[in-house]
Amino acid sequence: MNILNDQELAERLRKTKTDLAWWENKLAKSRKPSLIGIRSVHCSTLRKEIAEMKGIQFARHCAEQV
Repeated sequence: MNILNDQELAERLRKTKTDLAWWENKLAKSRKPSLIGIRSVHCSTLRKEIAEMKGIQFARHCAEQV
């Protein structure tokens, strides 16, 4: 992900947040244990991706300040 420019990273972050909201909505409506498991894995993966992208943005921000 480091090869993305700032705009591309921001756009991917926005899309990932939208995807996470969609999966969390589906997870909240889930009744079957199998669906709950699959959807919770999707949510946790997306949360990790969001944290990674925010970390990259923060690192770039700090690098600009120096």
